[in-house]
Amino acid sequence: MIVGAAAGYLTYQAGKAIIRSIAAPMMWNNRPYYWGSNYYRPQRGQENICRMPIDPSDPQFGNIYEADGVTRPHEIVWGCSYYEYCCGYECCRGGGAATVGGYSASVGYAFAIIYIARAYLV
Repeated sequence: MIVGAAAGYLTYQAGKAIIRSIAAPMMWNNRPYYWGSNYYRPQRGQENICRMPIDPSDPQFGNIYEADGVTRPHEIVWGCSYYEYCCGYECCRGGGAATVGGYSASVGYAFAIIYIARAYLV
């Protein structure tokens, strides 16, 4: 889980997890994760930007604060490759140009085949 990876990037004070360097990414699964879109630095080969809001009541991320001990990060941001799509806090294979609005291009191919078949049958 990404929260376990964040442990090395956090320090604990008065029961709160404090981010050591808000602008520095935390590495998890060979992928940099950032504490907000304003800190995100695109990586070569990661064309798809992923964002996951952080709910203050989240049992893992709800106790994480910026250096002032009051402000909480609002989102986690990371990048996925061209052929991947955002899923949870990770990247899953199968995205890229083959997907439009979350639906794979195979749906478009199916409609094209139905249209062509209908033209020949009528």
